[in-house]
Amino acid sequence: MIHQTFAIDYDETFTSAPELWAMFIREAKHLRNKVYCVTSRRETDESVDQMNEVFSRLGCQMPIVFTSHSPKQYAMQQRGIKVDVWIDDDPKSIIFGI
Repeated sequence: MIHQTFAIDYDETFTSAPELWAMFIREAKHLRNKVYCVTSRRETDESVDQMNEVFSRLGCQMPIVFTSHSPKQYAMQQRGIKVDVWIDDDPKSIIFGI
């Protein structure tokens, strides 16, 4: 089985159907895939706490990458992470940022 690396956006993507995405994330991780939350947000204590609380409550904890409005693909490449599948309501933000 080929394992994939998924990146899911938070605002307007994960938040559009949190229970559905949480189920997807739990199953993807169960099948030994990697899942990251990649958001254009700036990293603030408030955002970190809010997102971690939601992920914890739904049982779908995952690493969060804050890009501060820079291109998401670049942010992941800087961390040495190749994303196979992007899940995002604004695909332009993956390449161009906001």
